[in-house]
Amino acid sequence: MDIKDDNSIDLKIKQQYYIEHLVNLHWRYFNAISDDDKQELNYLEETIAKTRENLARLTQ
Repeated sequence: MDIKDDNSIDLKIKQQYYIEHLVNLHWRYFNAISDDDKQELNYLEETIAKTRENLARLTQ
C-alpha cells in the first residue's frame, strides 16, 4: 500500500466519523425537541452546523 492509499483510507475514516457524529447529534436533537429543551436545541443546532461544515471540507 502506498502513501496515496493511506491518505484515501484516512479520509474515509474521517468522513465516516463525521457521518456517525451527525447521526448521533440528530438523535439528540430529536430528543431535545421532545423534551422542549431550548438550551440543548441551540447547542445542537450550532454543533450540527459545524460538523456539516467539517464534513463538506473533507469531501471537496
